Amino acid sequence: MLKKKFNFLSIFERPYWGIALLCLAGYWSSLNSSFMLDDYLVLFNESGVSNKTFLNLFTEYQHIVYRPIGHLPLWIFYQLFGTNALYYHIANLLLFIAVCSLFFKITEHLTANRPLAYLTTVLYAIHPANSMLVNYVTANILSVFILALQASFLFVIYYLNTSKKKFLFLSFLFFIFSLFSHEMSMIFPAFVFCLVYFLRGFNFKKALLFVIPYGVLTGLYLCFRM
Repeated sequence: MLKKKFNFLSIFERPYWGIALLCLAGYWSSLNSSFMLDDYLVLFNESGVSNKTFLNLFTEYQHIVYRPIGHLPLWIFYQLFGTNALYYHIANLLLFIAVCSLFFKITEHLTANRPLAYLTTVLYAIHPANSMLVNYVTANILSVFILALQASFLFVIYYLNTSKKKFLFLSFLFFIFSLFSHEMSMIFPAFVFCLVYFLRGFNFKKALLFVIPYGVLTGLYLCFRM
């Protein structure tokens, strides 16, 4: 029986497996890392995440920041893993694979070119700056914030493609999650504006009206924080 020849282009038919294997190969050595930088402070300090109740995450600051959704996975990981750094790094790697997978999905929608989206994702995945998301245990706050924003952006694209309001609602919901994961999410309305103005052909007024709800949510978040 003849063996089927490997077709390089077949990798584009199962891109998520390729992305997962690439991330695993690239960050395998990171799994043996210990806690670093302020991991102990954020996790195990008297006012750290490990000493908070579920309710405290939403009613109290964690040191000088308020990122309850961002800290929630870290709190769950502590309940599961205790002080075993290996499992935190595995969880971080899985989160990073999810980030890269959504990065691919968004890029494919924007370019309508699967090979280009795959190549772009590969370059993103192996960029040295992203090693922090796996090596630095408490950097999973950033992964959670990125995932929430990616989901929000992807649902905007689905809404524009289908006009189904459920996708717009989901976009707002994940944007709220991202705001309570990291303050950098406040720049997101600008990304949505660029999407509808430059890529979807909205005129300036229509694009501005489209992003107003995101601006309102940002304003409400600022009022809540103050």
